[in-house]
Amino acid sequence: MQKVTIITGGSRGIGKATALCLAQQGHHVCIGYRSREDEADEVVDILRGFGQSAMAVRVDVTDEKQIMELFQRTEKELGYISGLVNNAGVLKPQATIEQLTAERLNTIFTTNVSNQEKLIANLAP
Repeated sequence: MQKVTIITGGSRGIGKATALCLAQQGHHVCIGYRSREDEADEVVDILRGFGQSAMAVRVDVTDEKQIMELFQRTEKELGYISGLVNNAGVLKPQATIEQLTAERLNTIFTTNVSNQEKLIANLAP
């Protein structure tokens, strides 16, 4: 059975390393990225070099409509999605607790916690 995995935040760092590892193990990979298209495209080229299908999709994981579009495009182009790596997250700019605003804390929580649940819930059968 073909293995297709989506990796959010897959254009660099831990997400990129995970994508490379999975492609070497035979997974077809969709890289979800927010703003670094050139880095995402570079990762896709490397993955294809391992002989796997790969694609990159710009997605804001705080937007449920974009999450659904990510899943739909991935299934259409790569096949049934068998795995999800929730790697997208925000922390920067780093600040002391006194410098954090309620708005910034909400953004961090929404991106790093509640939207991870949305990704899982929308993918679950």
